[in-house]
Amino acid sequence: MATRRKKKYKFAESLSSLYDRYWKAATVLVASITGSFWLGTYYEEVKKEREITEMEDKHSMELLNMKEEYMNKYLDMREKILYNANDSTNGNKKN
Repeated sequence: MATRRKKKYKFAESLSSLYDRYWKAATVLVASITGSFWLGTYYEEVKKEREITEMEDKHSMELLNMKEEYMNKYLDMREKILYNANDSTNGNKKN
């Protein structure tokens, strides 16, 4: 049993020496991975918001065009009705 404890101690000692040597590199690696992940999620959020804004703008332009078309048709029909009303009144006056 004494040999097993010695092996475990050597394993722990080797891990400790690795930690002492490479803890700065490991910290930088973890920090860069975390930063990259955060940057990627931020980029995706910005991308989604931009797409939503573009869709809303497109929808607003379509709605504006439809309103403009409706108003043009309304005014044309109103003109025709007024023109026909004037013609029928003038026609009645002549008879």
